[in-house]
Amino acid sequence: MATIGLPEVFVAFISFLVFNCSFLLKKSQSQPILKNWPFFGMLPGMLANIPRIFDFSVEVLEATNLTFSFKGSWLSGTHMLFTADPRNIHHILNLNFGNYPKGPEAKKIFNALGDRILSADMELWENLRKSNHAIFHHPDFLKLSVLVSSNTIKLKESLIPFLDNAAHEKTIIDLQDVFKRFMFDTSSILMTGYDPMSVSIEMPEVLFDEAVETGEEAFFFQVKKLSIIEEAIYYRYFKPVILWRLQSWLGIELEGKANNQKGHHKLSSHLVLLASSKHPQVFTKIRKEINTNYDPTDLEKLVYLHAALSETMRLYPPLPFNHKSPAKPDIKIVAVEIIQKYDFEVTKGDKIKPVPSVILRMKHGLSVKVTKKI
Repeated sequence: MATIGLPEVFVAFISFLVFNCSFLLKKSQSQPILKNWPFFGMLPGMLANIPRIFDFSVEVLEATNLTFSFKGSWLSGTHMLFTADPRNIHHILNLNFGNYPKGPEAKKIFNALGDRILSADMELWENLRKSNHAIFHHPDFLKLSVLVSSNTIKLKESLIPFLDNAAHEKTIIDLQDVFKRFMFDTSSILMTGYDPMSVSIEMPEVLFDEAVETGEEAFFFQVKKLSIIEEAIYYRYFKPVILWRLQSWLGIELEGKANNQKGHHKLSSHLVLLASSKHPQVFTKIRKEINTNYDPTDLEKLVYLHAALSETMRLYPPLPFNHKSPAKPDIKIVAVEIIQKYDFEVTKGDKIKPVPSVILRMKHGLSVKVTKKI
């Protein structure tokens, strides 16, 4: 009589799991609210909507009165409460702030960032906040005019010549990559006084290792792995704790891929151009406003531009799961110069697909055709 061995049992078990996961994924795609399945929890529905996770999270929160309890798989440690209710947020971040620390689980998830302000808690967080506040309000720092002067230089010497050349040659450019490079350069100028010149007509590759050799290690320590680490942190929220800890121990987690990556800071003002390109009337009003009220010393007069920036940050937040707003006045001078001089047309057929991560960016970049205004 034939006996069933351990390999056969293992194969049968794996086949059962694959079949059930496939069934649950297909069934969950048609449900706006995540269903809590036995053993798997709400993971099947979440995984089925990963490609559109930001839109899906909004749909779920709207259907659950802005507060939603997520149940992960059994023994996974991924039970969480999501809320977008202003009253809850005000209570947690203001009225009863001291009673809501990040806790040890957040530190485990953000351990790739070390003891920085994103993972710090209680007294350490307070000390980091005070030190950052002191730096950014120091008279010497304020003399730099909050990046406006360096942005102006970079606009004239790097960004404008690059866009002029792209318009003249009628080439398709990745606008996301251009702005990542631009922010990389301006941040480097601000923090170290060194310009990597990563924005140019040649668009050279700027390796992080070379940046470290020129003395930028202090600034880029936090961002050299960001493009991959942000995805790893995001998936850690939903991946069973045992699984990502095992991956970390084996050295095959997403963070492990980041050791050879170059660093870029994030800039979301290119999304203003994306949003405005779908509404030509917005561009028209902003250009009219710039031509009549443009004063580099008082950008607050540009109410249409300010509204476009604010609305874009609301619809496309650079930190989709963070309650802080990153809109800064220094973004405006960049937007003014670009909107005033150029038209952008998103390439037909280009996949505009966000990457599921703690910082919003496009998976395939943002390919556009640049046309210089006459």
